[in-house]
Amino acid sequence: MALSSRPLPEALAILRELSMDLYWSWNHDGDQLWQQLNPEVWEHTQNPVEVLQLTSDEQLQKIARDKNFLAALNTLTRARDAYLTDTSWYQQHYANSALKGIAYLSMEYGLCDALPLYAGGLGMLAGDYLKTASDLG
Repeated sequence: MALSSRPLPEALAILRELSMDLYWSWNHDGDQLWQQLNPEVWEHTQNPVEVLQLTSDEQLQKIARDKNFLAALNTLTRARDAYLTDTSWYQQHYANSALKGIAYLSMEYGLCDALPLYAGGLGMLAGDYLKTASDLG
């Protein structure tokens, strides 16, 4: 079953969005949440998408009632929202310069071990460019 069609408890619905946003690959504030959902899968994959796909409905229902988990999820969600909406470095320094577009083409990119889409140094460099572009806004 594709992750996009897997039903999640309403309280955990944001996990789908968080798992699909590659922000988790360089920001590890949510690692404990993913681990709490399914420690075995997290330990082997470090991949939130796989954690959601391979966690039982019973475990998801249990976690959806855990007030501590939900509070931590809320904190993580607010931090990610701030990252996406706060004034970025680019906006601070070039507020009057519209960015017309950037294209970066690479056959591989290295973001983290959970996404083995790289073979060496140039792929790692491409991943670093992606992370930096995101951080700069």
